Amino acid sequence: MTALAADRITTPKGANRRRAYKMKGSTVCYTGGLVCIGADGYAIPAADTAGLRPCVGVAVAKADNSAGADGAIDVIVEYGGEFLLNVGGGITVADVGAAAYVVDDQTVTDGGAATNDIYVGQIRQYVAGTTNKAWVFIPGDGR
Repeated sequence: MTALAADRITTPKGANRRRAYKMKGSTVCYTGGLVCIGADGYAIPAADTAGLRPCVGVAVAKADNSAGADGAIDVIVEYGGEFLLNVGGGITVADVGAAAYVVDDQTVTDGGAATNDIYVGQIRQYVAGTTNKAWVFIPGDGR
């Protein structure tokens, strides 16, 4: 998979909560994309990048701060429930109950396939098919 270049539908289930985070300047978080917090405290699209804090949730609407300074706008994320996410190499039905880690802002994998182990949540159900997906519980609190 590759990072989002447009909004996507990320199906949620469960009682989800919402929270606003100040965004990093010169960034865009797309609807349905995973969001992390950088070392500077600003929200950015999730990526398998050293120094990022665990995933805080899924963007509920596009937040475009591409022309703004750090903190100029907020991104609203949903968390505290399960989300149907794309899976990269490594996740199988045997990973149910294990941790999921960031590949990019729309894809997760298991710890063996991630370079920086940026935590997303717990794999609750693996959905096999032509496009493999998994239901992942995202606590939004960094564990």
